Amino acid sequence: MRRRAMSHNVKRLPRWLREIAQKEAEKAVHQKKEHSKNKCHKARRCHINRILGFKRRQKKNKWLETHIWHAKRFHMVKRSRRLPRQLSAWCGPRPGGRQATQRAGRGQQGLTGEACLAVLDGFPRALVSVWLALLGKGSPGPHTLICVLAEEDLLQLGYDRLYHGPQEPKHSDPFKSQIREQKEKKLEKRLNQGRAVSEGLAEGGPAAGPQPLTPGLWSGPLPIVTSDCSRVLFGFVTRGDFSMAVGCGEALGFVSLTGLLDMLSRQPGLERGLVLLRPPASLQYQFVRIMIEM
Repeated sequence: MRRRAMSHNVKRLPRWLREIAQKEAEKAVHQKKEHSKNKCHKARRCHINRILGFKRRQKKNKWLETHIWHAKRFHMVKRSRRLPRQLSAWCGPRPGGRQATQRAGRGQQGLTGEACLAVLDGFPRALVSVWLALLGKGSPGPHTLICVLAEEDLLQLGYDRLYHGPQEPKHSDPFKSQIREQKEKKLEKRLNQGRAVSEGLAEGGPAAGPQPLTPGLWSGPLPIVTSDCSRVLFGFVTRGDFSMAVGCGEALGFVSLTGLLDMLSRQPGLERGLVLLRPPASLQYQFVRIMIEM
């Protein structure tokens, strides 16, 4: 504040500096200030000027509605669409009909073992974003399991087109059975101690037994996630609900590229692209058509 006040009022300076400051002030008044060609920051931030600038920058490339929001928060990188197009052509028929399927597969390599190995060499241990559409009733939710069809599922679907899907057998809970055995041993020990006291026998020292199990915690090593169901698990649903526009349940998820290529190479042409969905709290599987958006 002191320097700014002295620059406007020369008398605030010491006497031996007033003459020098007066000459510099008179010299600055006579000099013409060169105006910059670019407008100031305040003028550029004006609403009208911003809209005109955005329209000018969209002459060559059309922006999305959320372009400004994403440009402030993300770093955009150009990627090749060759792999999604190839996988989309291998996944079977598309919702647009035969013409859409032929258009997607035009100029693409066939589904062979060499082509799959070439894709896996370029993208090892990769995840693929997929779009899922239910063939029956229901609406998938998050954390739903995406599984591969077994041979008996394809045979049953060929015999009966109204077949809703297989059912997962009930799993036994070893942790629950261990807790039940532990409770039975405690009850038996109390009964034996009561009999010994009633007969006047001397009580021995406490025997060192196994550590008690805590309900809600897994006692041993955790099981493998893929062993949670009888079908081969190769992906999960991240978001899903019932679509009023399509009239069926739709979902978005991620699957393993290795599992996807192995499944597509084993399935016949007409049934290619069919997978199974099962919510974690249900035992019923549902048939789903898998597609890859580009």
